[in-house]
Amino acid sequence: MNVAGAGLRLACIAAVVAVVAVVAVVLSSCGDASRRPATPADPPATEVTVEPDTTQARLAALSAVSLTGEVAGAGFASRSDLVESFTTPEFAPVLLDRTNEQLRALTAEFVDRGISLAEFTAIETPLTAEATFTPAGVRVSVWSVLVVVVTGMGPARQTWRTVTVDLVQHSGQWLVDGWESAPGPTPVPATESTFDDAAAFEAPLSWAPASGGGQG
Repeated sequence: MNVAGAGLRLACIAAVVAVVAVVAVVLSSCGDASRRPATPADPPATEVTVEPDTTQARLAALSAVSLTGEVAGAGFASRSDLVESFTTPEFAPVLLDRTNEQLRALTAEFVDRGISLAEFTAIETPLTAEATFTPAGVRVSVWSVLVVVVTGMGPARQTWRTVTVDLVQHSGQWLVDGWESAPGPTPVPATESTFDDAAAFEAPLSWAPASGGGQG
């Protein structure tokens, strides 16, 4: 029997067994790793939905409503330019026609009383406003008070109303594309209130408006 050969064979067998053992340990480790629960991934970043802003549309509506007096007091040509400055090209002639029709009726009433339209002054002041989105743009409801003074016709008149303005974006601007108004809500005057003659309003109406727009 060749002892040296036998020893060599034993050594080779031992080496093979050792390699197999190492491989088995490695494979076993890999198997364990594959069976381990996966480390939970970081949760996906929550998408932040930014609601579109109605601020600019609301401001445009407030400005348009506060221009009522200025529009009423303007001449025919300047009134057209003024209306076109805050309305869409499509709605401008509609609003202008409505305004002119109302002023013609008012003028006829003044003429019957021997009063010139030049003696007419109006100022509208928005008090509150709420803006909501519509499929076309933004709708703004404006609660306001309109004060009308006609020299020679006694005390000034006040009208509380809610103006609903539809606005759309046109060339980067919010422009009026619809306009409706309804009376009220109207508060009751205080029981101790007194009413002043039109002359008492001359100074206050000559002051600069507290909000956007102007006075007639």
